[in-house]
Amino acid sequence: MTTLPLAYQLYKADGKSTERKPVLLCMHGFFGSKRQWMSIAPRMAKLLDHDIYALDMRNHGQSPHTYPHRYPEMVHDIETFVKALGVDRVSLMGHSMGGKVCMTTALMNPGLVDRLVIEDNVPCWVKLMHDYGYYIEGMRKIGERRVKSRREADEMLAEYVDDAGMRRFVLSNLVKRHGDTEYRWEISLDNLLEGYQYMGGWDIPANADGSGRQFGGPALFVCGAKSKFWTAERQPAIDQQFPKNQVVLLETGHNVAWERPREFLDAVAGFFGK
Repeated sequence: MTTLPLAYQLYKADGKSTERKPVLLCMHGFFGSKRQWMSIAPRMAKLLDHDIYALDMRNHGQSPHTYPHRYPEMVHDIETFVKALGVDRVSLMGHSMGGKVCMTTALMNPGLVDRLVIEDNVPCWVKLMHDYGYYIEGMRKIGERRVKSRREADEMLAEYVDDAGMRRFVLSNLVKRHGDTEYRWEISLDNLLEGYQYMGGWDIPANADGSGRQFGGPALFVCGAKSKFWTAERQPAIDQQFPKNQVVLLETGHNVAWERPREFLDAVAGFFGK
């Protein structure tokens, strides 16, 4: 098998069997990693009877730190990953930024995609939720200090990030490798600082005849009722670009699968007919 271009964690549908199953790729959001799927992906793999690849997107985790951080380049990463797997079609699941990578891939290369699951995002421009540029300023100072404890890093980041839950999420990217005495960031601060301003955007080129692009396969949007991404005003954009869509609203904020894992799994299982 060709070397895969992105770091991943594989969750087999049936343990260690070498039998090939349908493939589902899971993509995290900005500042996330493949680790965010570690509690739910094993259950999904068995429930859906799919082999699940939880990915580190570019500039995150153990994947290459590569400029630029844009949706077209991330779509190319996915296309390259699928080609390297040696399969013709995959299903895609993505949270937040990862959701837009999924949607863009399906619109630009529909023959590659069986079905989509989008966790709290929509196919249109949305204002970013957080001031990641300000967060990165604090993260740089932590890197310069070469901190030796997570507590020290948390105290420093508190000057930039008030919410304790958000700090825990940001600090999940601070790692200490075996044998090291200091923590370091596992994400590319430079590339993400430059690229985050584009993550709320939506700029899909038209078809050659000028018509808008559509993905004709099934698409499930599982969104948080307390989040700001799905609104009734944005539903027409979903209908236009993903005509075979289903929308499920759960009583959560932005992190739907983390806040309501059982309900999220139920919605996904129903969508896959399991």
